[in-house]
Amino acid sequence: MDAEGVEVPEELVTRLLQLAEVCRSLVAAWLEVGRELGDVPTSTTQAGTDAAQFAHFKSDGPPNVAFAPGQYAGLYVDAMGQQLQAVEALLRAQRLTLGPWPLVRAELEFAGRVAWLLEPKLGERSGERRVARFYLEVLSSLQRERFTAGKFDRARAKLVKREREAKLAEARSVFGEIDVDFSSMGKLAEWTIHGETLAGLGQGASLFVDVCFTNASALYDFLSDFSHPSLTALLRQTKKVEVDGVVRRPFVADGNAIEHQARLACVIFYKACHLVAAYYALDGAPLERWAGDAPSSWFNEEPGI
Repeated sequence: MDAEGVEVPEELVTRLLQLAEVCRSLVAAWLEVGRELGDVPTSTTQAGTDAAQFAHFKSDGPPNVAFAPGQYAGLYVDAMGQQLQAVEALLRAQRLTLGPWPLVRAELEFAGRVAWLLEPKLGERSGERRVARFYLEVLSSLQRERFTAGKFDRARAKLVKREREAKLAEARSVFGEIDVDFSSMGKLAEWTIHGETLAGLGQGASLFVDVCFTNASALYDFLSDFSHPSLTALLRQTKKVEVDGVVRRPFVADGNAIEHQARLACVIFYKACHLVAAYYALDGAPLERWAGDAPSSWFNEEPGI
């Protein structure tokens, strides 16, 4: 069976639909867990502990800023849910085999931001440290937007610069130790606020892997190889055929490779959901019900390559 130039064996179609349903049900499980996020964190949760510690550190800080790391980590997980739904759509439409790779890599990059904001075991100063990381995260986002807008929309660039300066002033009102250089994008890796250094995409992804897995250090490199231009990766996903003297390389939908894509997409999202759930002490039962229905082999070993 052909799907826009991709050979999809007939016997694989049913499995694609099953994998799509696994993706869909995981997003539904997260939405069920997330309904609790509207409640104010109690003092027994890490979120509540952080808020209390930050209030002790800076009693006159900006309103609710102590809750910002958790709130924006939750937003990142919501965004990952959108990416997982896109993987689901590709599976249902048989638009394979390259499409899922950049989505899964993007999921891991988003998960890295979640892990950096909500990193467990930050110590007694966890509340102020997370707020410092939040300011690094929002300032770097504004810096990237201003840099891009400066190339095509100067008015927008000026607007974003004002927003960036306002957020910087807010950060300075909280922390005295701020070293951010807006002169070039290359300076981002050197940014520090209150002793916290901005984590890059790769650093965040590595942190997520370290926090959530025990032996998956090559995961980000693997996903990058398969989602960035790579002749070797393309050759592994195509086959050489000759028809009437003409050689072509059609993409081939390999069942094992596709299941690996779906597995990575789901397990990365599942682990990120648990980081937020643990931070707020949410009821993770819907996630565990999903895990109970997912293929058992997905949890028997690390998500290797």
